[in-house]
Amino acid sequence: MGANIIGEGTDTITIEGVDSLQGCNFSVMPDRVEIATYLTAVAMTGGNIKIKSAIPSIFTSVIDKLENSGAKISQGKDWVSILMEKERPKAVSLTTGPYPAFPTDMQAQFVALNSISEGNSTVTETIFENRFMHVQEIARMGGKISLKAIQLLLKELIIYLVHL
Repeated sequence: MGANIIGEGTDTITIEGVDSLQGCNFSVMPDRVEIATYLTAVAMTGGNIKIKSAIPSIFTSVIDKLENSGAKISQGKDWVSILMEKERPKAVSLTTGPYPAFPTDMQAQFVALNSISEGNSTVTETIFENRFMHVQEIARMGGKISLKAIQLLLKELIIYLVHL
């Protein structure tokens, strides 16, 4: 659009203003959590779906877990589809983490998926410690689910190392 911007890919971005900007065309990147939520819903309920204008390479951690649950995933450069033939998915364990790891915003959907799945699983949240508020609600509906709070030893270790 005509702005002077430097620092892409670094910790510092510098923008030098200009007198005027020009118009441009821009496409918004697809929302990986929205797409992954639809895929997870199909894994829970069965059937199939194809989502166009998706970029599967930005949510491979979710695709891997869906495949572990028994879903058949097909994908192209700008689409993804899921086929869930089994009556019930298999439970999958996961640990959330910063991108490209499993997104914390998909944790609740996978807890719901695991609540109707065959087998046992463990979900570890490493981003937001209070992200498990839905667990009590699933238990109230009869889900066999429990929440174990553990001390964040790694966080304490990092704080300790910083203070050395």
